Amino acid sequence: MGIDDEKHASDHDEGHELAKRVDSNPYEELSPRPSDDPKDPLNWPLSLKIACLLQIGLLAGLGGVNTAIINPAYTPMAKDLHISVVHASYQTTVVIAINGLAPFLFIPLANVYGRRPLYLFCTLLGFGTSLASAYAKTFSQLLAARAFNGFMPVAFALGAATVVDLFFFHQRGRAMGVYVVLMTNGSHLAPIVGGLVGQYLGWRWCFKMAAIFDAVMFLVIFFCLPETLYVRYPTAAPPVERPLLGLKGYLRGLNLWTRHPDLKLRARDFILPNLKMLKYPSVVFPALYYAAQYGFASILPAVTVASIFSKFFH
Repeated sequence: MGIDDEKHASDHDEGHELAKRVDSNPYEELSPRPSDDPKDPLNWPLSLKIACLLQIGLLAGLGGVNTAIINPAYTPMAKDLHISVVHASYQTTVVIAINGLAPFLFIPLANVYGRRPLYLFCTLLGFGTSLASAYAKTFSQLLAARAFNGFMPVAFALGAATVVDLFFFHQRGRAMGVYVVLMTNGSHLAPIVGGLVGQYLGWRWCFKMAAIFDAVMFLVIFFCLPETLYVRYPTAAPPVERPLLGLKGYLRGLNLWTRHPDLKLRARDFILPNLKMLKYPSVVFPALYYAAQYGFASILPAVTVASIFSKFFH
């Protein structure tokens, strides 16, 4: 037998052994390797994972709705508050600025205290600040309410982390695609809804509609979105079959707070991990590209179109 034949036979034997191991235990080659704990999100039923994914995607899309639903109604807002249309656009600019800064706060907190408390708190905050925006008497009050509303889109920061919590490596591409589609199209649909609402009900109802959406979403995630943060320790062997979560395990995941004694929050967690990312070109260049595209192709038109076209159609 020649060298090539021996190598081919060896590869065939290794492949056969791998196939036997996978057939006998489908968890053998999964990455990351799940634990034998039914509370491990990797062990959850696929239907529950998909339900969580859709909630996170819709929550992220709702963040875009909170930000952009008022954009078509700048002109009536400006008249009511006795400011210019350009001045009226500043309240959206403030929200977007907070959207960009908030992840530096959210991610370290979520990595220690869990995703669920932040999802609940920020959605409730979005509800309250949307109502405050709707009933603001002055532009200063509106600006303050909108600044706090900028913390609402927590799913912008935590959505990808939640996908990683839930799905195996080979499933994450498709799951991330669903999440991104839902997230990005919230900002696209918001002006359509906001334009109709602003035209027929008034600009304040744009914020009231956002508050209604936030309230509904809060109730949904309160009862249907369990905690996905899980501390997974290396195991000697993977589980032979998927542990069943059960109703009690699911309800425990709906606690407002889940303690993780091994996880500690340190001040450097808010800065150091972000600085470490700067040494990776695969992170820096996509970030710069996204920032440029998002800034000039999305934000700039969003805050200027109302001013530009009002000169032509009013």
